[in-house]
Amino acid sequence: MWQRLLIAAGLLALTGLMLLIVHRYQRWRAGVAIRREHETGECETDGATDVRPRVLYFRSDTCTTCEAQSRLFEQLDPPMRQIIERIDVDREPARASAYNVLTLPTIMVIDAEGEVRHVNYGVVSPAKLRSQVAEAQRV
Repeated sequence: MWQRLLIAAGLLALTGLMLLIVHRYQRWRAGVAIRREHETGECETDGATDVRPRVLYFRSDTCTTCEAQSRLFEQLDPPMRQIIERIDVDREPARASAYNVLTLPTIMVIDAEGEVRHVNYGVVSPAKLRSQVAEAQRV
C-alpha cells in the first residue's frame, strides 16, 4: 500500500516538474522570438505600444475555445483591447512555431522591455488578464 502511494507521489512530482520545464522552455523560446522580431522589424508595434505591455493572442478560426476567448475580450475596455495582437496560427505557422505555441488559445503577456511575464493556456478571464497586464506595467 505504501509503495503504491510513494510511486503515485513520485509520478505526480515528476509530472509537475516536466510541466514546469515545458513552461519555462516556452517562455524562453517566446523571449527569443520577441527579440528576433524587434531586431528584424517584424513586430507589429508602433511608437505608442512600445512603452507599454502587449498581449499576444494565438488563435485559429477552427478553434471553438478561441471564439469564447474572443467574446471575453469584448468585456475589456478599449485601451486594453488595443494592446492585444491576434495571431492566426493557420496564417502564421512559422510565428506560432517560433513562440513554441502548443495549444490554442495561448495568450502571452509581455512587458514593455519585451520579457514574457505570463503564458496562459486556454481561456483567460478578463479579470485575470487585467491583473497580469497591470503587473507587467509595474515592472
